[in-house]
Amino acid sequence: MKRILLWVAYSVLCLAALAVGSLAGLASSHPLMHAFVIAELGSKIGLPPKDPFEGMDEMFLLVLGCDETRDPAGRVVSKYGRTDTLQLIRFDFRNDAVGLLHIPRDTVVAVSGYSARRINALFPAGGEELTASAVEKLTGIRPDRVIVLEYAAIRDMVDLVGGVEIYVPKRMKYDDEGGRLHIDLRPGLQTLNGKQAIGFLRYRLDSDFFRGERQQDFLVAFKQELTHSPSKMAHMSDLVLEAVGSGLTRAEVRHLTLFGQHVGSNRIKQGKLPVVEGEEYQLFLLKDDLEQALIDSGLRTPPPPVVSGQ
Repeated sequence: MKRILLWVAYSVLCLAALAVGSLAGLASSHPLMHAFVIAELGSKIGLPPKDPFEGMDEMFLLVLGCDETRDPAGRVVSKYGRTDTLQLIRFDFRNDAVGLLHIPRDTVVAVSGYSARRINALFPAGGEELTASAVEKLTGIRPDRVIVLEYAAIRDMVDLVGGVEIYVPKRMKYDDEGGRLHIDLRPGLQTLNGKQAIGFLRYRLDSDFFRGERQQDFLVAFKQELTHSPSKMAHMSDLVLEAVGSGLTRAEVRHLTLFGQHVGSNRIKQGKLPVVEGEEYQLFLLKDDLEQALIDSGLRTPPPPVVSGQ
């Protein structure tokens, strides 16, 4: 899997968490955008009287992307259905580092009061709280914050910058009448509008692991488009806040954006939950590999090396 570089690390959108990561990464590398983040976001939300994460050495953020649940007539019954994106991010404030762990949606987990099932089925049953409990059961880490991505806001961000140029690796055609998701993309380098970009991110007829790679490729491409659209950043900041919903306050979004400026690419780690495939495409946690996977993903700090002779 490609390394996502600096941009995913301090994003609060994964899959993922796409727009905030692009804005934060752009702010740290582009002088005009740095000025924008300080002036524009600062003027909009005001300088917080103190660090919203004061007293916390680290913060774990769970990022979810969900389907809509519709009735046979196509009407939205529930705004959020099954989760098709789950990313657990660690912001290590003490060491200026970030870790990102992808949790496959077909991972089976049993939480109190519920039979064992795929983790993506838990959100319709119990929302953010139940999904966070499942992530804790799998990883031993309790998320401090949970955000649910607004795909409509991501679509609007793409349209705001005039589309995103990206290489589509293969023919991608998929229709989900119930979810009103219609994808029809041909392979090759092309500029995707907002609706097409959402299809690129959510295409399902391959592995969840490949979907994660596409999301990472999209993030880098989206960042490139932002560098050409500095005049549109004022509107973009509102869409970023819309995309993360109520899971983060304005002050927290601003702080995480500024935090990203101090994180070097060599202090970014990315990985996925260790799983093995079972029957009916279900995935099961490899418990013996978990601790090393958390360390490799930057969600745990590795123990100090043993010095010989001591």
